[in-house]
Amino acid sequence: MKYNWLFKTGCISMAIMLGLGARYGHVGALEPAGVIMFNKAQTYHIVNSNSSHNLAVGLFAASMVNYSKPSIPFKVALLGFLLGFVCFVGPLYYTAIAGKHQVLSKLMPVGGLSMIAGWINLIFA
Repeated sequence: MKYNWLFKTGCISMAIMLGLGARYGHVGALEPAGVIMFNKAQTYHIVNSNSSHNLAVGLFAASMVNYSKPSIPFKVALLGFLLGFVCFVGPLYYTAIAGKHQVLSKLMPVGGLSMIAGWINLIFA
């Protein structure tokens, strides 16, 4: 499979999600506001991560497409998933764990729009 790295990226993403869940998912590990943010991060991670589950569902779905020459929408979809994961899910985890949201919160709209663009472009890939 030419895009085997997509599948591997999805697997790494899921391992990160499970590791963070194991570390911070226990009662008392985070402040109450952090628990809400952490749960939101886990939800978006699983939904927009298996391609990483959506990066890990989005990247997984994309890895199932075996293109010898990927289309532009396919490339844009992958970029959207990766950028969305880094700019949206990453700041959610950071906010939940560190309790600081001022710095990275400005990236979240870019990440959210990137994930949306990724899913829309995957339709046309």
